[in-house]
Amino acid sequence: MRRPGELVALGHLNGLTQTMDGAELTALLAATRCTFEADLCIWSDSFSSVQMAEFTQQHGHAPTSAENYDLWLQFLDALKMREGRRSLFRWVPSHVHPSLAEDSYEA
Repeated sequence: MRRPGELVALGHLNGLTQTMDGAELTALLAATRCTFEADLCIWSDSFSSVQMAEFTQQHGHAPTSAENYDLWLQFLDALKMREGRRSLFRWVPSHVHPSLAEDSYEA
């Protein structure tokens, strides 16, 4: 089992075009694949990635019109491998001044 703070993935993004959304999704995919034996909560500052992850999990598919559809299909496969385990996706705001944080985790 992995320990908190342990490096999960490292490397270059695949494909000819590099986008921020592709990078966020690649990180989400790597984190989802990091364990199939334990419950998992992934925190991300990419609101759109968290929304799409929750949609995909809830509905069992990704919209074919989704950007990086091929990666969303891999994400769906990773979720299926985690069947029976909780997979939670949470958004955490980035670049927020600590005085505006709602709790100690955000700070």
